[in-house]
Amino acid sequence: MTATCCMAMAEPTAPTTDTHQSLAIELVSILSETEIQLRSCTDEHSVEAAIPQLLQLKERATQLKERQKSLPEPTVQDFLAAEQLISDFNTLAQAIEQHITRLQQQNLVSPELKSVLHL
Repeated sequence: MTATCCMAMAEPTAPTTDTHQSLAIELVSILSETEIQLRSCTDEHSVEAAIPQLLQLKERATQLKERQKSLPEPTVQDFLAAEQLISDFNTLAQAIEQHITRLQQQNLVSPELKSVLHL
């Protein structure tokens, strides 16, 4: 899932109502919601309960990636606007990785969770 999210920021093409900044903000929101879901996974039951929400987030990230493809090449202003979100992006990505490591260490990565997170 993180790979899908990261790719969404890197694949521009033609104009839409979306902007690079709006999609970057949406990406940070998806990562934030993913982190919250993974943080809630503390046992087999909570992992199972989180799967539907994680699947929805995965779908949102996939749709975001497709919408990103329709944007023109990013401008310098687009890059500068995205820079403001880099810290949030990195913090969330690191937290997600830590949750995945924790879940793996606790043997809580079910086949469904593994599939959703592309592990």
